[in-house]
Amino acid sequence: MKRQIEWMVYGIMLLLSVGCREDVDALYGVKSRPGIPVCFATAWPQDVAGLKRGIADKKDFKEADVIHVSAEFTLDPLTTESQTEEKVTKYTILTLENGAWVNTRTEEQYEMTWPWNAKEAKFTAYYLENWTGPIAQVGVELEPVVLDRFAYRDSVFNPDPLEAVTEKIEYGHAVHLAFHHLCTRLTLVGVDDEDEYGLRFKSVGGVERSLQNACTMKLDEDNRLHFRFVEEESRQITAQVDDEGDEKSVTFHLAPGDYSTFSLLKRSEYAYITISDVQELGELKAGESYTVSLEDLKSNITPDDGDNWWDDKDDPTVGTYEGFDVKDFMNAIKECNKDYTCTLNGDTVTLLQKNKHRNEMKLMANVDFKGESFIPEDLPDIVTFNGGGFSILNLVNPMFNTLYGTVENLNLRGARLIHKESDPDASSTADHDTGWGVLARVCEGGTVSNVSLADAELDITLHNGDGLDKAYCIGALVGKLPRGSLTDIMLSGSIKVTAEAANPEAAYTSCMGGVVGQCNGTLANVDNLRGGSGAEIVVTNKCRGTGSRYTGGVVGLLTDANGALEGGNVRVSVHAEEAEGSWNYTGGVAGGVRFGALISDVTVAGNVTGGKVADYKETNTHSAVGGLVGYVDKASVTGGIAFGKVAMSPDYPSPNDHSWYTLGGVIGAMRDAVEIARNEGRNRFDTTPYEGKSHYEAGTFTAGSGSTSELKDKGNSADGTGAFVGSDK
Repeated sequence: MKRQIEWMVYGIMLLLSVGCREDVDALYGVKSRPGIPVCFATAWPQDVAGLKRGIADKKDFKEADVIHVSAEFTLDPLTTESQTEEKVTKYTILTLENGAWVNTRTEEQYEMTWPWNAKEAKFTAYYLENWTGPIAQVGVELEPVVLDRFAYRDSVFNPDPLEAVTEKIEYGHAVHLAFHHLCTRLTLVGVDDEDEYGLRFKSVGGVERSLQNACTMKLDEDNRLHFRFVEEESRQITAQVDDEGDEKSVTFHLAPGDYSTFSLLKRSEYAYITISDVQELGELKAGESYTVSLEDLKSNITPDDGDNWWDDKDDPTVGTYEGFDVKDFMNAIKECNKDYTCTLNGDTVTLLQKNKHRNEMKLMANVDFKGESFIPEDLPDIVTFNGGGFSILNLVNPMFNTLYGTVENLNLRGARLIHKESDPDASSTADHDTGWGVLARVCEGGTVSNVSLADAELDITLHNGDGLDKAYCIGALVGKLPRGSLTDIMLSGSIKVTAEAANPEAAYTSCMGGVVGQCNGTLANVDNLRGGSGAEIVVTNKCRGTGSRYTGGVVGLLTDANGALEGGNVRVSVHAEEAEGSWNYTGGVAGGVRFGALISDVTVAGNVTGGKVADYKETNTHSAVGGLVGYVDKASVTGGIAFGKVAMSPDYPSPNDHSWYTLGGVIGAMRDAVEIARNEGRNRFDTTPYEGKSHYEAGTFTAGSGSTSELKDKGNSADGTGAFVGSDK
């Protein structure tokens, strides 16, 4: 009996074990059983209270924000074939809709639900405003996002990558993603009056530290997300200046690390200051904010103004780029919609980089045009061409026709604009040669800053044969500036500007300057004295006929209430002895200044030679030459200093009783001047050769009009021999 009972128990246990095994086998076959959706809640990281910033940092998630989520689910070992805790990983993106995080993707690969047999899970999530779509390519990093902070038009760019990593979450429970900042924040208080600054590691001994100025992310084959900071090719981080407080400040989002030594760059990318050995900045941590006053760091700051410490950019060496085409290159700047690339030694090289956030094209290497001719096109007003401190070599045409946009931080080397044909090129417009300059024929409302011009030559024949009394404007950099600005212009080496007219009998106007032919806008900070001992601007006007001639070492004619030249140091050689006109005005800085325009704080050295008046008996004619300005008409000149020789032939004939030749060590002649103050003539101008000459007037300061006492009372001075004001003997 007992034996029978044992067999019965054994049989029941055997049946039970077989039944359980069948149930387990069934479990293995339902891995595709639908799971319940994972529910998410998020928390934005708490920021440390700090400065009020012009670019507001984000404080919370907003509608339509997107987060990237990776999940690692741990399965119950009783439900796996291996009887171990197997892992299942998933990836998706979630969009914030009506206050809830929603998976809007319908593809199976982006499904985010709890596996039916999961015990628990860990979650990792990332947020960056730029990353709004799913990662489609496994194992390939997303395009790096540079950590620049700025506002442009109606858009704000303020990259602030966030990360959230959870502990183990039990099956079915809501997932709370507590995000934290991956960047560290550094605020510098007390910066100068600039729109924005760049932060960069300065090279030491030719070795440059890597600045991780961008971030990227990739999805691996196991559906895991990998974030990292990387170095993007610009090698700097830019941030807009905040000026809402008492002092201007700039805040950078940086990869955590050592910032005890770095350099600040101006918007132009020229060096500003280097901050060295600040131990407190030796280990900046993620999620932390650091504020430093430049006033407190005086002992750690080295001024860098004028120091071009990017040796690779100063070196004009140019590679041989396969596929480079001048016309395509210039069109890429104009269109401003994608990078322009070529091939160098089998590798793809980016010559022009399109800024992802602005209408800006940046030059990434030196480029040699090799004297190839092309028809210049306009630079649109919405486009910025940033030279990046690199050079364009060997132009033979103006780079742009009309410059409406912005050009900055560009070097132009070895340009030769030689235009000697007797008739206009059939491919050009009829009046194509009314404006000549290496950078542009005309700058109409454009902005040009931090541009260097080295070893340039312009030799132009004006096509003035149509008798339409046109105005021709020739400048080494820009022909005519009706409105707009040129600031921080550096000239080096030999700059030569020469022009003559095809028809020496016609009536026309020629305006010639070492930088601009005619300027109705703003010129500021023009310098060629830092260009070396051989640096000189030579302007030679050979235009004959009737009409006006304006010849100046910097600008031919500065005119109108908005016309201004503020700040400059130049060495010039200005020649108008072969020029002839009804009104012929020549000056070391400007030929003529009129109608409310202003020249202030310009120093000029070199020689200035005036020309003759045309044999034109129907009206008054006048030739004037001055160390600073030839002729001032209802305008102002202040704070100027004139060195060098002022001359004009004393034997020019006078075509009628109303024709005059006037000379001044500082100003050739004036009429109804607005303000003439604090100017100095240090050229020892001698009026003796012109004394007693019919129709000549000369003074050590000016020939006239103005009284000696009034001019001296306003701080004007002049050494030399003869009357201070020629007409005030």
